[in-house]
This record gives sequence, structure tokens and C-alpha cells, in this order.
Amino acid sequence: MTRQPQRAGSAQVAAGPAQAEVALPWILAVLLRGLRAILWFAGAGAAISLVVALLQPRRYTSSFSFFPQSVSGQGTDGLAALAGQVGISLGAVGGSSQPPQLFAALIETREVLGPVAVDTVATTGSGTERVPLAEFLGISGADGPPPVVLERTIEALRRDVISTGVAARTTGVVSVRVRTKSPQVSLAIAARLLDGLNRYNRQIRQAQAAEERRFIEGRLGAARAALRAAEDALQRFLQTNRQFAGSPQLSLQRGRLERELALRQQVVTGLTQQSEDARIREVRDTPIITVIEAPLNEERSLAVIADVKKLIPNKPIRYLVSTHHHWDHLGGVRAYVQQEGVTIVLQQNNHAYYAEVLTVRPWTLKPDRLALAPPEEVAEGYTFETVGQKYVLTDGTKVMEVYNVQGLAHAQGMLMAYLPKEKLLIEADIVDTDRPLPATPTRDMTSFYKAAQMLKLDASQIVPIHGKPIPWNDFVKVAGGSKSN
Repeated sequence: MTRQPQRAGSAQVAAGPAQAEVALPWILAVLLRGLRAILWFAGAGAAISLVVALLQPRRYTSSFSFFPQSVSGQGTDGLAALAGQVGISLGAVGGSSQPPQLFAALIETREVLGPVAVDTVATTGSGTERVPLAEFLGISGADGPPPVVLERTIEALRRDVISTGVAARTTGVVSVRVRTKSPQVSLAIAARLLDGLNRYNRQIRQAQAAEERRFIEGRLGAARAALRAAEDALQRFLQTNRQFAGSPQLSLQRGRLERELALRQQVVTGLTQQSEDARIREVRDTPIITVIEAPLNEERSLAVIADVKKLIPNKPIRYLVSTHHHWDHLGGVRAYVQQEGVTIVLQQNNHAYYAEVLTVRPWTLKPDRLALAPPEEVAEGYTFETVGQKYVLTDGTKVMEVYNVQGLAHAQGMLMAYLPKEKLLIEADIVDTDRPLPATPTRDMTSFYKAAQMLKLDASQIVPIHGKPIPWNDFVKVAGGSKSN
């Protein structure tokens, strides 16, 4: 009984090649008999695919590529170079080289997509018709609660609109593609994404330099105090010991005091140079725009930002000078922080109030853009530069000097801005030229005039926030020699 299965198995194996020889002609015969059906199904499938492709809306792609910049560490470059001379590599100590994958991931973060999601887009080439991006993307419940709509819009951007790629093994170039059913919208979203990445990269470099500058300035103040103490100690010694050549102990003490003074002088000189270097790095390769005042509300600020972008394209709005804390002058400040990530220059006594204005908390009735998509730097505290008596803004070409005007009845903590090259003096609520100047100057006019004289500002025109510019001499005729009310 055991041999029969073996014989049957042998017969099956022996018949295999014969079956294979028969199978191929048989398959060909079946295919030829069903050729008409095969061709019919293939044609029907192609026709259905063509119809589906024609019925689908067109998709337009806008793309851009960039190579991430590294953030150099000025303070450690010398150490890295010195270590390199003896064959030691300090790696990232000499500079912070950020991987391209970081920027690819950054594009899909709320920090970058939030401002895009709350924006409106032009659906025509003329730009006259604008709709919310959520409505354009067909987000369900686009008229629902704004926070919910924001989250759905960001998710739709990540899932359906934006794709990224990184050439990690070759050049490290990051590529971004934006696909929508409108060429104008694809281009606009791509431009906003690139602006967001530039803003992040710029703020990282400038925030690093600003923090370094603040630290160095603090150390410089302490070093100058130590220098004065060393000078006073040497002065007291020389006044007390006029004849010390014959005393070894007094000669040794004098040498110690002189060495301490020389050391303190070197520290102050070095920190002064580092402070200037940090200021230069803070604005290096960054032509900047400074806006004075953000009045009224978000709508007004967004309109001004749009006009600035048209007049001066491809330059960031870096600073916002806010003259004082009255709401008609700072009502739109939140829009500048959210839209442009500006640093607000303000008088130091107003810092607590502005910090409260910029506090991010839920707005349930009509949330503004800052409430919906707050930038990270608001929480990190990179938003303010406080002014005691004087603060200078420069990009290496233009200079703006910001001064605190004291002794005003209108507001305590008032700033004015002076452009020395253009000889323009910009002020708020002191000289309002939207009405005739009074015959007798007000108390604030007199204080303003005395401040300009004391600071030796060579102004040719006053540029008021309220009204048109007037010649400085016209103001001097009122405030220069009369008693104030």
C-alpha cells in the first residue's frame, strides 16, 4: 500500500512537462477567443478615466526651494578656530547649523500656517475679489467658531495643499509645493510660506544677537562701575601717599592698584567693542522698515502693512515705535505683532501696560488674528525694546533716534523720533497741525521745544501724527519766546 502513492506521485511528476507544453497554446487560444471582450473592457476603462480626468477641476502648483542659513555664533568662532589649529573639532560650538529637515517640518507648524489660515485670498487675477481661505478650500462649517475653523483650515493645508521635500543626502535644499485650484491662490500661499520662513530665520538670528547685546550691555555697565571704583581707589591712594618711593609696601600696593585699573580698562574696552559688534549683527544683511504708531484697530494696521509692502517690497517691518499708551495710538499694535513679528519700541514706564495689551487669551465675541494664531515670540518675551532716555535704530544706512519727552501734561512716557539725516522730528499729540497753531504755546509745546533745544536736534520740519508736516521755524515762532499756558 505504500508503493501505490509513490507510483502515482511519479506519474504526476513525469506528466508535468507535457502539461506545460499544452498549457501555453491553450492560453493563447483562450486569449484570442476573448480578444474582443478584452479590448472592449480596456477601451471602456480608458474612456472612464478620461472622463473623470476632464471632470476634475484643474490644480495649479506653485513651488519654491531654498537652502537654510546657519546661525553663526560670533562669540565662539574664535574658540573654534583656535581649537581647529591643534586638530580639535568643536562641532556645533562654533556655529549653529540647523538641519534642513527642521525647516521642512517648520512649514507645517501652526506658527507658519496660522497667519496663512486666517488670511483672505484673491481668487481672480485683478485681486478685487477676496474670500477667506477657509471658504476657498471648502472647509465644512466655515461660518462656525473661528478657533474651530482655524484648526480645520490648518489641517486642510497640511493634507491637501502643501508638500515638502528635502535633498538630505546631496545639497540639503528644501523644496516646497503648493497645489490649489487657483493659480493666484497657489502663488499667494507660497509667498506667505516663504515670508513666514524668512521671518523665523531672521528672528532667530536677530533674537540671538539681541540677547547677546543685552547681556553684554549689562556686563558693560557693571564693568564701568568696577572701572570707576578702581580709579577712585588709585586716586585715594595717591592723595593719601604723596611720598611712597622709599616704602616697598606702598610701592607694591600702588602697583596692585595700577594693574587692577589697567585690567578694568581692558575689560571695558573689550565689552564696548563686543556691544557694537552685537548691534551690527542684530541688523546685518537685513534692510528694515520701522513704522511709527499703530492707531485705532486691526483693520487699520493691516491696511497700512499692505500699503507698506507695495511701496517697499521685499523688506521686513522690523520695529514699531509706539509714542505713548493712549488707545487711539496703540489700538492696532496686536496686528503688527501677529502679522510681522515686530519688536515694539516704547517708553520703559509703559512696558507693563503693553504687555497686558499683548496678552494672548481667548476672545469669544470677535477674536483678532493674535488671539487666533499668536506667534511664539510673544510668550518668549522678544517683543519689546524699552527706552529710558534715548534709543537708536539703524540698518547701517538710515538712522532713527528715539527720545523720551519729559514734563508733559498729555501723557507720561511719551516718545518722539528724530531722523538726523532728513532733519525730521516726529511727535504725537504735542503739535497738532490739523488745526491752526495757538498764539500762546501750551505747556506741552514748551516742554517739547526745550527738549529739542537741550538735545541739540537740528530739525527742519515737524511731522505730527495728527496733521501735516510744518517747518520747524513756524513752531519756533510760537514756542520759542512766549510764555506757555
